[in-house]
Amino acid sequence: MINFFDKIYSIKDKYRVLKKLRFYSALRFIVRIIANVLVPLHYNFTNLFVCNTLKANRKKQQIIVSLTSFPQRIGRIWIVIESIIRQKNKPDRIILWLSLNQFKTLELLPKKLLNLQKRGLEIRLCNDDLRSHKKYYYAFQEFPHDVIITLDDDVIYNSNLIKHLLRTHKKFPFAIICNHASKINIKNKQILPYARWTNIKKEIGPTNEIMPIGVGGVLYPPDSMYKDVTDVNTFKEYCINADDIWLNFMCRLKGTLVVKTKYKSNYLPVINLNNSALNTSNIHGGLNDKHFNQLRNYYIKIKNVDPFYDLIN
Repeated sequence: MINFFDKIYSIKDKYRVLKKLRFYSALRFIVRIIANVLVPLHYNFTNLFVCNTLKANRKKQQIIVSLTSFPQRIGRIWIVIESIIRQKNKPDRIILWLSLNQFKTLELLPKKLLNLQKRGLEIRLCNDDLRSHKKYYYAFQEFPHDVIITLDDDVIYNSNLIKHLLRTHKKFPFAIICNHASKINIKNKQILPYARWTNIKKEIGPTNEIMPIGVGGVLYPPDSMYKDVTDVNTFKEYCINADDIWLNFMCRLKGTLVVKTKYKSNYLPVINLNNSALNTSNIHGGLNDKHFNQLRNYYIKIKNVDPFYDLIN
């Protein structure tokens, strides 16, 4: 069911007349509403099927999905996790990292979320609130030899999403793999503002010219990130609201290239009435540029290295 809705939601704005009439926008709005009603009902009726449960599998190298959330989204994140459990290529583990500053005990979490623990979800309570950085910070430290896939907490994921990441990882085992990416555009040896970067539609890479965007899922092989990736003091000071930018700096400093898969989607969102999102303020409010520039200046002035030197020269 979700793949059907995702396909319609991701339809191209093919005809100019229909685009002018806002047909595609209206279609996506209707699909978004209907999917957010029917998909949870479908999940509720089918959640006891054996195929909709993770199997205990402690392989030498595990595939671990790591994500985080916050109070405004916690009530409906169970829908997101259901879509991960139901992937055609299932991960070995799914770990949800939550801050003790926001969630004092597991017992206070929604029942639908807690019930997913019986089907493979692990919920970890952390002492600090590192915001969106929680989705990778603890996993990178605890599972340095495993493959980590980070996902966002507000998308109903198509069941083929992880399959695309793993299939491309098999072809490029040492690269960071993503389903969604932006091309870092350059003009006169200057990096253009984030809003002028290009959304990549096709498969591309391995390359250092793109930045993975977390909404589509990002796969990190072991030892693919620079040693500063868990330097909490630095990302708190310079990049607390932009984990995508921080992680891109870390892979560039390490010298790891990025591959974008063939996967295409507009990423069907979970509707949260009290939702709070970083996307609008980060892009249109210029926060991404602020974080990007102050982090780059820090590495140039303090560490004497420009993570983007190879790209602009």
